[in-house]
Formats: sequence, structure tokens, C-alpha cells
Amino acid sequence: MWVTYFELGALFDAPEGFRAAWDALLDKVEQVGVNALFVHVRSHCDAYYPSELFPWSKYCTGSKGTPGADPGFDPLDYMLAAAHRRGMAFHAWINPYRVLYDSDDLAMLADDSPAKRWLTDEDGGNDSWVQAAAGGLYLNPAAGPVQALVVDGVRELVSRYDVDGVHFDDYFYPVSDESFDEREYVSYRTAVWDDPLPLADWRRAHVTAMLARVCDTVHTVRGGCVFGVSPMASVEGNYSRAYADVAAWLDAGAVDYLMPQLYFGFEYPDETCRFDALLTRWKAVVGERSVPLYAGLGAYRINSTDSGHEEWRARHDLLARQICCGRQEGCAGYCLYSFGALFTDDEPHAAERAALRRLLDH
Repeated sequence: MWVTYFELGALFDAPEGFRAAWDALLDKVEQVGVNALFVHVRSHCDAYYPSELFPWSKYCTGSKGTPGADPGFDPLDYMLAAAHRRGMAFHAWINPYRVLYDSDDLAMLADDSPAKRWLTDEDGGNDSWVQAAAGGLYLNPAAGPVQALVVDGVRELVSRYDVDGVHFDDYFYPVSDESFDEREYVSYRTAVWDDPLPLADWRRAHVTAMLARVCDTVHTVRGGCVFGVSPMASVEGNYSRAYADVAAWLDAGAVDYLMPQLYFGFEYPDETCRFDALLTRWKAVVGERSVPLYAGLGAYRINSTDSGHEEWRARHDLLARQICCGRQEGCAGYCLYSFGALFTDDEPHAAERAALRRLLDH
């Protein structure tokens, strides 16, 4: 099960305190047989643990907290130990490039944020390392120092904490605009003037190379720890819009598993986006490789009012049916997005949880 940064922020707001609220969360996820948690530890170029590279997340002091404010204890240390006491694996979930999601206001960043430092120092040479895009701020995947920061952040994390895995989601290139990494691409073309890669292929190549560095770092620093990614549902969309060449990742040994976000039902109007069709497509991507395929399931769809997702209102056993389908197709497992979505307190969500429990009991 995924546990998001805004769900963690709500735990910090809990009257009984974060530790008690985390224990209560574990009580709930045990009820539906969860044995692995994928928990945000760096969602916005920040940290849910004391870091020498990133400021404290504002969510570490509540959903309306102050960026960079020290909560006075190590939340990751407590979450990890509590999960391990219950026999649950703990995967550290990172958004490698996102800085701000819906604003480019630097006042919203802690002063020691690497993104803020790069944009406010007197060195114009590093301004391109952070870009305003899609209504927010993102680190530039093409910049060498950004790639080094991502890898160093993973190294710091796995060297200090006994996490079972490191997990990236689908935040790679936020836009396809050619100006996003224009400075770096011009520099590349100048250095490789005789036969440079086209822009799209160049972007995919350095994304793959960065993931391979992360995977190697994870394995080198903490033996037995795994690294995986949850790409968006569309294989073609990953390739063309996010510059995520998943097949190349597999060929390069850059990931230990794939967990695509298959957040659709069996009756979606576009047949190519139906759960079973997507699962078949992803099985073909993995092919004969030994990389495990896990299904990311959209618990947030339960009782959805969105057009095309009416079946989630009509039936309340879709997650259990998808798990059965995944098992029949040879999936290695599944992950639910997300804790808060599944444990909404109403009858449709209770019915979905009961269906999951019945499936696990048999």
C-alpha cells in the first residue's frame, strides 16, 4: 500500500500525536493483509528524516506546516521500526524531480532547499537546473548536478536506514517543451557534434542512465534492498510524454521490479485502457525477463463520480477482482493507491475492504 505525503501530514495533525497515529494506520492496513508499505520520504525535494542534502518537509509538522521546520524527532526512523516490528516491508518512496506541484513561488521553499539555493545565488550557470513547468517547479533531469543530487540522496537514505526498497513513481519529465532543458541539449550537441541523438532519444537515454546509477547505488550500499518504479499506465505515454523508456530500463538492469499504475476498471470506454488490457500490455513489455511485475491498483476510484468510471459506483469488489485477474496472469503482487483512499469511512469503501478480506481469507 502507498502512503502519501498528504496522508502523512494528516498524521502529524492527529490530536494523539504522530507516533500513535502511525500505529493506528498500521492496525488498519493489517486488516486487509498489507505486508509492504511504500511511504513518501521525499515528495518535494525535501525529507521526512534528518538530511544533509534536503530540508525537512513542511508536512512533517502537519498539513499546513512550515517548510524546513524540524519536527523534533525522526519520523522515518519511527515508521520503519514500527512497520518492521509487524513484519511489514518498508519501501522509501521518492519523487526524484518534483519541487513544487502547483506553484513556482520560491517563498514556499525552505532556505536550505537545493532548488531555492540554485535559483537565488549569484551563479546564473545553475539557474537551468530548476525549471518552472506545468504550474510548478521541477528539477531538470538533464542537468548533471541534478542527477548527482538524486543519486546522492538515495545513497544517504539507504546508508542510514534499513529500508527494504527505494521506490520512484512516474514523475520524470513534466512537459515535452523543447525549452525545458535547452541549455543542456545545446551543450550536448556541441560536444557530440557529428552524430547527436534527437532530443527525445537523448532525454530517454539520460533518464535510463540515472535510474541505473540509482539501482547500482541501492545494491552497493545496502545488499538485499531493491529499487523499482511505478510508471503511468500507458506504455506509449511513458515513452513519448515522460521520456521513460521502460524497455530500455529492463535491458540496462536499471530496475528490480515494475509496478505500473493500472488505475482503471474492466469497463472503461477506451478498451485499450481497461485493466485486463493494460495488464496484458505490461506483461508483453516484461516479456521473458525475470523482472517481477506488480499491479498498482487505484483504490481512489472507489465510488468514483468521474465519467467512464461508473462501474466503481455500481460494484464494490473491483480491487478483489483485479487481484484475482493479476494472479491468473502471473503478477508477482499488487499495491493499493492509497491508504487514505481505501480507508474512507463510508459503505462503498467498507464493502471494498470486506471483499479484499474475503479474498485473502481464502
